[in-house]
Amino acid sequence: MSYPSWTDDPVRDAEAYSDYLEEESRSLPVCDVCGNRIYEDHYYEYQGDIICPDCMDNFKVWRD
Repeated sequence: MSYPSWTDDPVRDAEAYSDYLEEESRSLPVCDVCGNRIYEDHYYEYQGDIICPDCMDNFKVWRD
């Protein structure tokens, strides 16, 4: 979907922009742990799974 062109109708423009953002987000990867779309500029791959940075933080182990 291409970026929407603006018109003189602000309601129509807002709906077109919302549709555009929704379509763009469908192309984002999905975290295999939480199921959310990953909006960050990076993610982790571990044993074939895609993991978002937030879920990866949950796997941290701190040493004493």
